[in-house]
Amino acid sequence: MDAIIKDDWESTYLDHFGTENDCGNPIYHLDYKEAVMRVNEVLAGFSDVDKQVLYYYLDDVTYDEAAKNLQFSLKKYDNHIQKIKRNIKEKVYK
Repeated sequence: MDAIIKDDWESTYLDHFGTENDCGNPIYHLDYKEAVMRVNEVLAGFSDVDKQVLYYYLDDVTYDEAAKNLQFSLKKYDNHIQKIKRNIKEKVYK
């Protein structure tokens, strides 16, 4: 998963955490180095499953689709996904 995250950094993460003001992102003003640091802080506390769900989330795939792609049931993992949403808001969108 780490390799996928690194390989897709430009196309996925910088769309959301990068320097371009193309989607009204609350932290669009961060430079590349700051954006990398903030995302790495978030990822440091996540398990591989968390990272995979986060990857799908940031790639504009819905949580339902992410759960389906990971062969998980939303009913069983809803609390887990809600925790990820809170972590994203608390750690990234301060």
